[in-house]
Amino acid sequence: MMTEKELQEIRERVEKATSGPWKERARNGDFIHIAKGLVIGGNQNDVDFITNARQDIPNLLSEIDRLRKALIEIKEILS
Repeated sequence: MMTEKELQEIRERVEKATSGPWKERARNGDFIHIAKGLVIGGNQNDVDFITNARQDIPNLLSEIDRLRKALIEIKEILS
């Protein structure tokens, strides 16, 4: 299980990252220009992963928060 410190570090990185959504804008060989000025290398699967990370990671953090809260509530009911 991730520690609260690890989750907080991820949240801080999300907050510092360029706002989204990120979208592919142009290709130049192996390098892809992403909206917001990001340039990355890789194949289409890498591009899909990176461009969706800006939305996916905050959504995953929210789901972790929701599940942890539900777990606490369940534990309280059972105790």
